[in-house]
Amino acid sequence: MLEADIHSSHLYKLQEDGEITRIKRGLYRWNNDEFNPSTELIEVSNIVPNGVICLLSALSYYDLTITNPWEYYIAIHRDEHRPKLPDYPPLSIFCFAGKQFNTGIKEVDIEGSRVKIFDKEKTIFIILLI
Repeated sequence: MLEADIHSSHLYKLQEDGEITRIKRGLYRWNNDEFNPSTELIEVSNIVPNGVICLLSALSYYDLTITNPWEYYIAIHRDEHRPKLPDYPPLSIFCFAGKQFNTGIKEVDIEGSRVKIFDKEKTIFIILLI
């Protein structure tokens, strides 16, 4: 919005009118948008920028499960600051040590945004360990 030279008062007006909902500082969602799991993965990636989509969320992305997780699973490095999480979307944070965290991360393009996710092999391996 700053790059588009849109004043913050317009943002507050949209929020007052119920057009948008504040997810966290600097992140808003249009209220009339239909549910789109791809868009939500982008939002989750913005909420936890140093995080990696993992576990059931990664399985769901790869279409390797018939379950639809009710929350998003995000991995962070154990030395990383645990972010303050919004009420929506529901998130669970998992902390991994160095090598366990850094192995198997790939970036996927979702609607023009880069999202970090554990690859299929690591996702399946971790699920089997649980």
